[in-house]
Amino acid sequence: MERGSLNPPRSAIKWGQKGYKLLRNKRFEEAIECFDKAIGEFRDFVEVWHFKAVALGFLYRFYEAIKCLDTIIEIDPKNKLAYNSKGLVLSYLGKFKEAIGCYDKALGVDPMFLQAWYNKGLIVITHKLGTYNEAIECFEKAIGIDEKYVHAWVGKGLCLGELGKVNEAMECFDEAIRINKKDVFAWAGKGECLGKLGQLEEATDCFDKAIKMDKRDPSGWTGKGVALAKLGRYEEAMKCFDAALKVDPRFAVALSYKGDLLEKLEKLEEAKKLHEQAIKILPSVETVKW
Repeated sequence: MERGSLNPPRSAIKWGQKGYKLLRNKRFEEAIECFDKAIGEFRDFVEVWHFKAVALGFLYRFYEAIKCLDTIIEIDPKNKLAYNSKGLVLSYLGKFKEAIGCYDKALGVDPMFLQAWYNKGLIVITHKLGTYNEAIECFEKAIGIDEKYVHAWVGKGLCLGELGKVNEAMECFDEAIRINKKDVFAWAGKGECLGKLGQLEEATDCFDKAIKMDKRDPSGWTGKGVALAKLGRYEEAMKCFDAALKVDPRFAVALSYKGDLLEKLEKLEEAKKLHEQAIKILPSVETVKW
């Protein structure tokens, strides 16, 4: 732990260190008690306020976390980490425009703040608060700061894929894989591109790699299911969609694709229920007719 700019007393530092160890061990309530004691002895202990916000976030006490982050900003109006973290918390609360405002404030403090560029791009693409080209600009800013930042390459690839620039998207995913061969989302993204190009067997291989790396990620199972369905291997595809939904029963994309497949198999009532369920969870979910 760092002391910060105003040198807290040794006792406050000890409470902060103890709380940090508890935080790392996921003992969040106990950690918060220690952080409160540290703050009680030294109110301007910025690092401890931030750790307390993290602990509260893990406990889903988001509004309390925001109060901690606002306290940091009151103490230090140029604290880019506090703005970035507040943006993350606001996004969990569904306040996406406010979150973007926080990322912009962080970037106003430090235009080279890689994480804020990435977070802004991600929120633009996932919640449609701007165009894909705007999101690409954010990801390119992040890549310009660190050309080995895998997540930004994946984000850019996803945007290019949505714009129909499949070959350019593939280049981004290949670059991400070159940097980190174990990145699940890069393999899944490449699989999606190959599927769009009609290279379905190769797409399945990519999704298999993603699944092998993380069986708890529903997107890999869903992507494989889509490729298998397009190959006419409906029974295998259904098993993939079921595997995705076993991991996350509310994964709207898998619900929608499973509904499409059931419709293809003329199980119309079951298909209708799944489509309604998917739209209820994610109104913008898209369906693919095989």
